[in-house]
Amino acid sequence: MTDETLLQGILIGIGGTALLFSLIWYILVAISNYLLFKKAGYAGWKSLIPFYNLYIQQCITFGYEKRWFILLLLIPLVGPLYGIYLVYSFGRSFGLSALQAVLYVFFTPIFNLYLAFNDGSRYQGPQEFFID
Repeated sequence: MTDETLLQGILIGIGGTALLFSLIWYILVAISNYLLFKKAGYAGWKSLIPFYNLYIQQCITFGYEKRWFILLLLIPLVGPLYGIYLVYSFGRSFGLSALQAVLYVFFTPIFNLYLAFNDGSRYQGPQEFFID
């Protein structure tokens, strides 16, 4: 076995592990979002359609009148920051404290499952938008 073959094997292993982790992450978020959308009064199937689920999440988080601000996600540099803000505010709309919402940004699948299956968590309504 050469060094090049060993390196290729390591890279394939790392890539495969990352792919598996991403797939598990996506499945957990999809299942829990399905339940959270239902808690917020929307049809659960809307969480399963890519991009449309972000639009509905925007409506859940900030209200229907702020729905077009989801286009901020398409702007380079602004998009990732707005995505973090959207996830943070989505957690707050289900009653998470500020600290919990920060942790929600980093551990979305875990907190989504907690919010989805915890009978004590309820949809609090749209959050205040930073441009009001």
